[in-house]
Amino acid sequence: MFCASCGLEMAGGAPYCSDCGHPVAADAARSGGGLAPSLPLAALIAGICGALVLIGSVGPWVRAAFVSVSGTEGDGMLTLLLGGLAVFGALVRVMQRRGRGIMLLTLVSLGLAGVIGIYHWTNLETSVDSDSIIEVQIGWGLVLVTFASIAGGIAALVDCFGSSGTRRPTAPAQPADPIR
Repeated sequence: MFCASCGLEMAGGAPYCSDCGHPVAADAARSGGGLAPSLPLAALIAGICGALVLIGSVGPWVRAAFVSVSGTEGDGMLTLLLGGLAVFGALVRVMQRRGRGIMLLTLVSLGLAGVIGIYHWTNLETSVDSDSIIEVQIGWGLVLVTFASIAGGIAALVDCFGSSGTRRPTAPAQPADPIR
């Protein structure tokens, strides 16, 4: 049997998941035995966003006149590595369907890629001379890296720290000894 909240395979008869504390009995009755865990949707979304960071890293980050500068000619190589780490972390999370610790790798990777994207975006906006004849534009690669990093980071954050809505119950208080 698998926990419906975190996907951990559990021994039969356990009333609560030993990983997240989710009540198992209610899920088993509702789903007819709980034989297959659900996919961690937030991790799947973070992985897709990591793949979009990979694509944006090799795309054009800056366009001026008839010239475009690829992200791999600068920090795009770093965002390429960070996107790969994010995809790896999310893939491990989705395939194992347990343990949220690996998603910290995805969260940090996408967070750093987002910071790099925002830095280059704002740096380009402030460094362009308004009197220049040549118009400098932000390329689709930088836009994709920035927005995919932010969206994927939010999804990874939800997967890492999102609550299943239940807490592991504490043992009931023992009644006081009757007066003898």
